[in-house]
Amino acid sequence: MYRMEKRDADPERLYERRVFVSGEREREYTWRDEERLSRRFWYAQRVPRRRDDPWSQQGEEAFVSLMRTSNLTPQLHETMQQMIVALTQMRDDARKVDETTHLVCDGTLLPSTADRFTYQCTAKTPWEVHEQASVVILLNDTTQQRLEGRITGVYGTTLRLTTRTGIPQSLLRQFALIEEKAWFFRRQQEVLTSSFGEMEAQLGAKVFGYVPARYGQVQLQSRLGPFAPNAQQGKAIAHALGSEVTILFGPRGTGKSSVLTNVGGRVLMQRQSVLLTSHTNIATDNLFLKMVQTVEESGDEHLLRLLAEGRIVRSGTPHHPSLQKGGAYFHLTASAIAEQRLGQFAEERIQLEQQLQGVVQQLEDGKQHEEDMTEAQKEKARIEGHLDALDARVAKTKAEVLNQASLIAATCTEMYINPTLLKRVFDTVIIDEISMLQLIVALLVVVHAKKRVIVAGDPMQLAPIFKTACKGEERAEKMPEAVRWLGQDLLTYRGVTIDDAVKGNKGCILLTEVRRTHPVILAPLNHFVYRGMLTSHEHTLYAPPIAPLSECPLMLVDTSAAIGSQTSQPYPSQSRGNRYHVQVVVALIPQILATLPKLSSSADPHAPRIGVLVPYRTQARLILQALKKAGLAQYVHVGTVHTVQALEFEVVILDTVEAPGMQPSPFIFDRILDERGMATPATRLLNVGHGRAKHKLIYIAHRNHLNSCQPKNPEGKLEKQRLLVELVNWAHNEGHISSARVIHPSLIGGE
Repeated sequence: MYRMEKRDADPERLYERRVFVSGEREREYTWRDEERLSRRFWYAQRVPRRRDDPWSQQGEEAFVSLMRTSNLTPQLHETMQQMIVALTQMRDDARKVDETTHLVCDGTLLPSTADRFTYQCTAKTPWEVHEQASVVILLNDTTQQRLEGRITGVYGTTLRLTTRTGIPQSLLRQFALIEEKAWFFRRQQEVLTSSFGEMEAQLGAKVFGYVPARYGQVQLQSRLGPFAPNAQQGKAIAHALGSEVTILFGPRGTGKSSVLTNVGGRVLMQRQSVLLTSHTNIATDNLFLKMVQTVEESGDEHLLRLLAEGRIVRSGTPHHPSLQKGGAYFHLTASAIAEQRLGQFAEERIQLEQQLQGVVQQLEDGKQHEEDMTEAQKEKARIEGHLDALDARVAKTKAEVLNQASLIAATCTEMYINPTLLKRVFDTVIIDEISMLQLIVALLVVVHAKKRVIVAGDPMQLAPIFKTACKGEERAEKMPEAVRWLGQDLLTYRGVTIDDAVKGNKGCILLTEVRRTHPVILAPLNHFVYRGMLTSHEHTLYAPPIAPLSECPLMLVDTSAAIGSQTSQPYPSQSRGNRYHVQVVVALIPQILATLPKLSSSADPHAPRIGVLVPYRTQARLILQALKKAGLAQYVHVGTVHTVQALEFEVVILDTVEAPGMQPSPFIFDRILDERGMATPATRLLNVGHGRAKHKLIYIAHRNHLNSCQPKNPEGKLEKQRLLVELVNWAHNEGHISSARVIHPSLIGGE
């Protein structure tokens, strides 16, 4: 079982570690023990297990036996067992999927750290790959030479790729990636069966609703910095600090991140530790930078000292430019702090890696004499040995940085793949975008909490991505545990509804004032999805005039009169497409670009200002190809709605794709709420797509076709309403234009 032990004589530098106890034998888990568990996914070599290693078969079984009874309630123990079965089902399913090679091009080496190389490249076709996905880099088609890596950022077709070994410069122009689909499931299963346990407060069971949680509020004595919370936000902060479990319920733009970071700052002021986490690197970056801003503006001596001493840390591979090498806040990353402590050793490792690439290139060329080749082999072995030693030193230093940190920001995935974070515990765990987390991942994160858990999200937003080889009824029959534990999020599992949020049930606190979306765009979502509870902050009232129909923040481009507007699905293995709608998108982009306001000084100049969102990957691929041909792709993010949960755009084009030729798919054309009062997948998809727009939202839809497919509903029953139809009709009433006038702007009339 685990015994908690304090470290460091300085009371302000206290951190906790988990100590393995077996009979009278006790020893601390070091970074090496956990690294042995995971390093085969990052390193080519294999580390042999010793007989006395706790991760040996005998030691592991004894450890698992103890942990399964350590603070686990019967329900949570049963949940853990079912999750292990679910992961086995997913691993078996992954074996059925053929290995797919994805071509990427235009690889560029970004500023890198002492132990990792980071590249930016472009996928030649849309690829919905998960952040933190393990990939194999195919270096040589003939020899099948491979290199292991990880996807650390996804932005449309732009990918961030991190490796432990550099990719030869000659291959960066174009190379192939193969996703290891079973890796996540294998790793999660190892953690559940090897190092899973609850703290004394049993917050995992309480978050999942198995054990009653304690709720309360503290009295806020003063502000923290300039942030002046409104009444709802103040209540949320007081509840989060006074309760074991808080569910912060609110759509995008209601100030959830401001509340979360305010709570985090107040916890730090109490000399307690904090974990900030979310499902992607960019979402984690945004939350961390908001936290840093809160600390900088607080004026609190203790918080500013933590920041100056490198104890407020971003772990992992950040995606935001300000957290990358050369950025304003790179010094707050674990890599930067470790490099600073290592001094010349960090630079030495980079130089050795460059030398190794040169030697490997010599060996691949094979043009040297036999004696020279032998010397090159020896030199390669010498460099690799030296690199291994430096890797160990870097890993140990990083572990020290993370163990000494008072606040760590890391993705949820890193919490179970990073050997140091796997064994750290925190007084407070804060999770943003909880609706995107699979239940297994949520559980693996919340068990790191000792005093309180705060989750923020919206059950009307996207559910976790859940892709399997088998579909529909076959999946439900063959993989019931996988469907349950990987196919839904915590809010859905707990049955958290808008009514719960209004009444404050299940630890919910509701935020309703929206500060980032124009009221005209917000109105239909507020009416159909949020039941009129949302209000708009006054500064959202301004809408810059953007073509077409510059006076309309919300509008419809109607393709009903176009004979060519047809939906098709050429192959059963592909999703739907509409080539006429592609033409409309390509015609819209220049009109929008010509009327966009000047970019603000605080905006990221590299982030696309226009988002083109679709429900189907085939349509995304067709649009991207057409925009590349027209020389417009660099100005636009093109992707399915699932690619933009943590993003927003000044202008969004939402292409519904559906038109004559096929009946609308339930994927996008379904009831608003199900029998439990929860949002259907179609509602969640449309809510996210619609809500990504700040200043202007343009629907492209065949309105006549959608209305003809709407169930007859003279009584106005909610269960017969289709949100897609309601949103398209609402946009039509705000302002509409025919697709012919978009493609041929010189036409007059045509409505």
